[in-house]
Amino acid sequence: MTPKALQPFRSARATELDTLLDLVRDFHLEEHLAYERNTVRRILSDLLIRPELGQLWVLELEGRIAGYAVVGYGYSIEYGGRDAFIDEIYVIPGERKKGHGMRFLAWIRDQARAAGVSVIHLEVDNVNERAFEVYKAFGFKPKSRRMMSLWPE
Repeated sequence: MTPKALQPFRSARATELDTLLDLVRDFHLEEHLAYERNTVRRILSDLLIRPELGQLWVLELEGRIAGYAVVGYGYSIEYGGRDAFIDEIYVIPGERKKGHGMRFLAWIRDQARAAGVSVIHLEVDNVNERAFEVYKAFGFKPKSRRMMSLWPE
């Protein structure tokens, strides 16, 4: 394990919000997801001031933010209590294929364990085979269920 002083992962700071907004925009463009800066600003701000909702972590390399992860918390009978959902995990293109993603997943797992989380979920696009293989190699198991969503109006 990396010594604490050299650990590249940490909680995001409010002063980093503009940088994080740019990274979220880049991720959403890459994944063909909608992006509305003011909405994302509100959501990230909520996470920064209300850690009971979830966590916003960054990957910092050589003094610059090179990635981020957003994890939301829930509660489930089926999964034994507090669960977590990796909503987004992103590493900038120039830092990919260097093991940062796997180390980020390990960091998230360790933080979740410390927070009393019994299971961690994530969603991966059907066409993103590389990410699917990374998550599978880390130990995530595909489910035979379909994820469905409803936006209450």
